[in-house]
Amino acid sequence: MECNKAPLRVSRREFIKLSGATVFCAYAGAVGLSACSNWQAECNIPHAPGGSYRREGDKVIVSLTAANVLREVGAAVRLRLGHDKDSEQRIIIVRSNVDTYRAFADRCTHNGKELYYLHEEKVLRCYSGRSYFDLEGRVIKGPAEIALHPFQTHQAEDELVIEI
Repeated sequence: MECNKAPLRVSRREFIKLSGATVFCAYAGAVGLSACSNWQAECNIPHAPGGSYRREGDKVIVSLTAANVLREVGAAVRLRLGHDKDSEQRIIIVRSNVDTYRAFADRCTHNGKELYYLHEEKVLRCYSGRSYFDLEGRVIKGPAEIALHPFQTHQAEDELVIEI
């Protein structure tokens, strides 16, 4: 059987871009595979399940039964309040120890990127990996210069109440 398809033509520019991307990916995989897997594990903060939280005026009520990931010390979860990207409010909740939940605006004060909770180090880190914040929201390492906005939290039975 004969194949009558025309040969694939790639411009020099496309070839260089594809070759460069391939080399970069191979290099990153060779030298950073374990670092990438650690990064992925710590960056895998889930969004709270639909129906697990509700807004009541200036409070957000989170069902700790429905958002069961927060049952584990060291866990974190993300909330999105609002319906469009321009007006949504993003919150990250972390369970830093058995009886302490902390909530912050989920945006780095330097570049607006989301945050990750590193439980072993007791810090929040910007997605870019350059800014770090303590569990009070204070800047530990910049380029961020402004503290995170913390929200007051308290537990009432099986619910976490966040004052926003």
